[in-house]
Amino acid sequence: MQVLQKSNSTWIDKFIKFQMTLELALALTGDLSDPAKMPCKAYALPTEACQKGWKLRQIAGSICSRCYACKGNYGIANVVSKMQERLCSLRNPQWAEAMTFIINKIESKDVFRWHDSGDLQGVWHLANIAKVAVLSPNVRFWLPTIEYDMVEDYLKGGGVIPKNLHIMLSAEYIDEPHAVRRVAKKLNMYSGVKNAMGVSWVTRDRKIASCPATTIRHKCLDCRECWSSMEVVYHIH
Repeated sequence: MQVLQKSNSTWIDKFIKFQMTLELALALTGDLSDPAKMPCKAYALPTEACQKGWKLRQIAGSICSRCYACKGNYGIANVVSKMQERLCSLRNPQWAEAMTFIINKIESKDVFRWHDSGDLQGVWHLANIAKVAVLSPNVRFWLPTIEYDMVEDYLKGGGVIPKNLHIMLSAEYIDEPHAVRRVAKKLNMYSGVKNAMGVSWVTRDRKIASCPATTIRHKCLDCRECWSSMEVVYHIH
């Protein structure tokens, strides 16, 4: 009887994987977001779910107090609804498989951005994102985050950052990059992957901003610095 149960379970698992379709994958993940500035699609979550970010939003001078994802198109009803749907989907055990299916079969781009809105929800979330990267070796992933502690806990727990997942630790305060540089140096020692993590920060001084999408144009176009650079400076927007 035990052998029969094991056999059935294996058969069911294979059947479920075989039956992955676009319709099912979209239902399991909440679909992708489509920020106009990006050269690819992305994955957006509601800013209300940001753990550190929502606290920083109440502090003047913090990057989150000027959050672009709390205004504009991000406030449209159907956009809000889709972000909530994605948030609810994150705990689904098939989430990573479904995201991999969409990114590789449907999106079919060389790069992908995590979280044009929102941030990591926990160590388990980062682990699932890393799994998607491992299963998508031909795609470069950019993950901006201010959840330094989650990244550190992931690494301390034995988590590995795939070579095609570039984590950009974002500075918490405008024109204050020194703290995040120290954090990145520390975490890169844990990672075991050279240049696994870079830093990004926001400045009021257009002259020192390195991101062309915030200085001379409103789109990334062929720029891929956020997917590879060790430091990117955005002009405040």
